[in-house]
Amino acid sequence: MLIANVADIHARGKDLEACRSQLAAMVAECVRREVSLVTFAGDIFDKSSIQDQHASTGAIAAVVIGAVAELTKHGIEVLMIPGDHDQAGSGSADALHVFDGMAGVMVERYVEWVDFPNFSVFCVPWFWSGLDPSGYINVAKDRIGRPPRQNMLLAHIRIGGAILSGTQTCEEVNQSATRTWQVPRAFLESLPFDHFALGNFHKRQDLTGGRGGFIGALRQNDFGFEGDPAGFETWDSETGTTEWVELDAAPRYYTVKVAAAQINNGHDLSGLAPEARDIDHVRFEATGDKVDVVAARNLEDEGFEVVSIQPREERTQRAEVPEGIIHKPHELIDLWAGTQTPPIEGERLAAMHEMHDKVNADEEVTT
Repeated sequence: MLIANVADIHARGKDLEACRSQLAAMVAECVRREVSLVTFAGDIFDKSSIQDQHASTGAIAAVVIGAVAELTKHGIEVLMIPGDHDQAGSGSADALHVFDGMAGVMVERYVEWVDFPNFSVFCVPWFWSGLDPSGYINVAKDRIGRPPRQNMLLAHIRIGGAILSGTQTCEEVNQSATRTWQVPRAFLESLPFDHFALGNFHKRQDLTGGRGGFIGALRQNDFGFEGDPAGFETWDSETGTTEWVELDAAPRYYTVKVAAAQINNGHDLSGLAPEARDIDHVRFEATGDKVDVVAARNLEDEGFEVVSIQPREERTQRAEVPEGIIHKPHELIDLWAGTQTPPIEGERLAAMHEMHDKVNADEEVTT
């Protein structure tokens, strides 16, 4: 049985068309490869309410529902579990209610087994309850490894010792003290599942000696995930082989470090990220001199993003609070405004002073 495992779509209004394109590419690949089952390991939506300031609940939900309906139209079954972004909190309804009742779609909201011919999935959705997930997962052990069935763990969870993003590692914690839906990596490795398909951490990574781990996100959502693969994996339950399917229908993110002088002097910077396409996002981190506002806006009009990075010494110096002004609100406002990049000046600074005085006056009246 060929299974496609998908995680962390984070459908949202901000880049809804990019999400639609990446989902369409995923569906097309699943159909072409004759996948039998697609699993979604949580965080299908970016918010439990689905809607945001950019698009309505209906508009965002329709994009994902359309992709799921296209899968089922081709006879592909769908199994999904809620992630932390799909829920508002313990006991709250999750965003996946929009799939309830859809033919060919199973939404599992509890820790339980789902059986297919000669193959079983143990589902562990995200819980905000503060309970220890290891106890729930341990109940699966009595069924793992019973021939001829292959078994996969589908979970939305935190794993201590795994990479969150970049080089940042998830800290190993005392579960009883932190009440986080998290297990240690050693515990995960000890489980005798044939394959692990995990959602939550966007960086694709094997945690179990070749049996899987975090799937990796369907797409890059912002600059914090640049360099990460974007797509989904397939796993053949009969042969045990895994394949990563890279998709490029959604934008990727690139950060390019440049000297501010290159921006200020109007240098052509378009070739500094040769792998970038028209739909990708490129950010220039400018160091050195102060970035000219007009030059930065010209680049932004071309679709680039410009961020001014100050040397550490300058940031430290500018952040120092001179003696004697700690109880002088207006001077503190001026100090903070001067540390921003670019510094807040003129009418904006005057408006901040006016706002402080108004808020302070309102509090005095209330008192």
